[in-house]
Amino acid sequence: GKDKALSADQLGTWRALLMEEGPHFDMVDLRDRMSLGNKQPFISVHEASDILRRLSLTAHAGGWKVQVIWGAQWMRTDTANKLLKVIEEPPAKTVFILLADNTENILATILSRTQIVPIPPVGDAEVGSWLKGLGAQGEQVTDAVGLCEGDLARARRLVREDAAGEFAMFVDWMRTTFARDGRKAAGLADAFHDLGRESQKQFLLYALHMVRQCIVGNYGAASAVRLRASERGFAEKFAAYIHHGNVVDMQSELEKALRDVSGNVYGRTVFLDLSMRMMELLHRPR
Repeated sequence: GKDKALSADQLGTWRALLMEEGPHFDMVDLRDRMSLGNKQPFISVHEASDILRRLSLTAHAGGWKVQVIWGAQWMRTDTANKLLKVIEEPPAKTVFILLADNTENILATILSRTQIVPIPPVGDAEVGSWLKGLGAQGEQVTDAVGLCEGDLARARRLVREDAAGEFAMFVDWMRTTFARDGRKAAGLADAFHDLGRESQKQFLLYALHMVRQCIVGNYGAASAVRLRASERGFAEKFAAYIHHGNVVDMQSELEKALRDVSGNVYGRTVFLDLSMRMMELLHRPR
């Protein structure tokens, strides 16, 4: 959004989403609600100034002040530096809670002043029960549980949306890179760029999931493979090209692309570079 826009300006949108979806939503849901398009979210230094201003006000209920920073990984360096001192030495009866998908994009000086509390993924049984409570049933639930990796917001999207588009793009991409078709890879890079940042990240997470499931199936753990019926046929053939000689580097390249996209690197460049690497890796001998 705009540098001077404040989260307080979107309080109505946040509350409406909270009332409709409950607490289990993420930036993909919020971005869609706010019509952010391809814009990369960030927490600006003006937001930090507003936080400091609000913390200077008198607490009228209970005496404690609690500042929650949702999506702390989106704090820019100037924002983090402005908040550093107050996070290191908060005023009396003041608590900071920073919520983040990862710690990699949070300034090290901020991290060193926090107590990190990892929140594990939600278990399969709990995800399934929760989805059934939303009205999902049968294969919808089974597929979503297998794909969401304990992420409730993603699980809900999986039962609401047709994930065939993600799968089709992955299949097209793998066939293109295996054929070493640079011209088509460039076209797919344009399509990837047009997805927007959050959808780019979702696709890369999906690609990571598919690679991991192929290697699981490759090493005799078929019962542990988490794939839709529609994905299994392709995965069984594709798995032949994923092995101990390339799987670690494949995961590393996908994770690097995910970090680059999260860090606001130009999407087309990221995907084209990743495609070139995948062309080499898919033909690497065992």
